[in-house]
Amino acid sequence: MTIYLDAVFLENFVMNFAVILSEAVLLNSVFNIWKKVLAALIGTFYYIATLFCSSLSFFQLMIGGIIVVIAFAPNGLKMFCKIFILYYFINFLFAGVAFALMSFLNQGRFSIFDGVVIGNFNLIKLFLSVLIGVILLIYFFRKKKEHVFKDVVISIKGVEKVIRLLLDTGNLLREPYTARPVMIVEKFALNGAIDKDVLDGLNEIFDGKRNIPSGMFLIPYRSIGNRCGFLLGVRPDFVRLKNGRKIYENLVIGICDENLSDTKSYSGIFGLETLDEGVCEIWV
Repeated sequence: MTIYLDAVFLENFVMNFAVILSEAVLLNSVFNIWKKVLAALIGTFYYIATLFCSSLSFFQLMIGGIIVVIAFAPNGLKMFCKIFILYYFINFLFAGVAFALMSFLNQGRFSIFDGVVIGNFNLIKLFLSVLIGVILLIYFFRKKKEHVFKDVVISIKGVEKVIRLLLDTGNLLREPYTARPVMIVEKFALNGAIDKDVLDGLNEIFDGKRNIPSGMFLIPYRSIGNRCGFLLGVRPDFVRLKNGRKIYENLVIGICDENLSDTKSYSGIFGLETLDEGVCEIWV
């Protein structure tokens, strides 16, 4: 059979990049376009290589892992596994949408070449399948995660504050020296636990106009809305769920100088790995 490599390349690159971009949006990942493009190219060249050597298909999971590492740079094995599983879930979803669309429109076909499935798929229908897949992802995932809150008790220098946190799966921030996960909290929520003079002077500290207070440190971060910046870090005595007994000690509090919620429905942000890795087996 005749294979047009340019068409195969373009179709696979578009699909690979759409999968990676969709996952980045779901994870609120820092958007580095070149890393995403590189990861998509690796997946595309791998697929083309399987056309000439079908035995390479046995390395599919390994290539998927390489793509995840390049595109998202996950911190730790647990986070890698979560991103890896989500990556393949999105792949299966997009592929299922493409098959269903071809069947519904009764156009396009799939052929088997040396054990490898090759799609003859109009680019317009390809973009349509990607669009449908993205809409389904947003509907089933993004909508559900927006309202995941936890009330926690944060103790700093013996002063306890009850703070409502929002789950943000894209919060992969870690304190650079100890690699401890960071829980981001508004400065207003820590009145009484942190000296008012320190809270009022955060911008001056970030700009280097004031010395960093004793026992505190700066945490650099990058985000989509603010390309780079700093949080003022402090190690709490402990953190625990408001209605729980398990104590979390291996965490860092990152104090920010802005409101995290326009509606004031929460005062902090935590990631999936924050409480997973911050747990210390102490019971009270």
